[in-house]
Amino acid sequence: MQLDEMLKRTVQCVKSAVEDDVIVGKPILAADGSAILPISKLSYGFVSGGGEYGKLENDRLPYAGICGGGATVIPLGFLICGREKKFVRLDDASDGKAFELLKSIINVFKKDK
Repeated sequence: MQLDEMLKRTVQCVKSAVEDDVIVGKPILAADGSAILPISKLSYGFVSGGGEYGKLENDRLPYAGICGGGATVIPLGFLICGREKKFVRLDDASDGKAFELLKSIINVFKKDK
C-alpha cells in the first residue's frame, strides 16, 4: 500500500469515528419545551509516513509505511434553550459552575410538574 492510500484510509477512519452529535450532543427535552444541549470540543490529528528501503527486488525497492491517528472530545458545557437561555461552561468546576448547571437542569425538570 502506498502513502497516499494509507493517508486516505486514515482520513476515512477519522471521519467515520466523528459523528455530528459529538460536538453538539443530542438534546435533553423537558416537558415545558426547554432543551438542554451538551456542547463539546473535538480535536483530532493523524500522521502517516513511509518510504522505500533495502535492495532492489524486481526493479523496485520494498516499501514500508505506517499511519495512525487519535481524537479527543472535551465537554465544554451545556446550552439551555427555553424560558432560560444561557450557556453554562464546565471549564472551571472549582467556582461552582458544575453545581449551577445541575441546579439549572433540576429547575427545568421541576417546572415540568
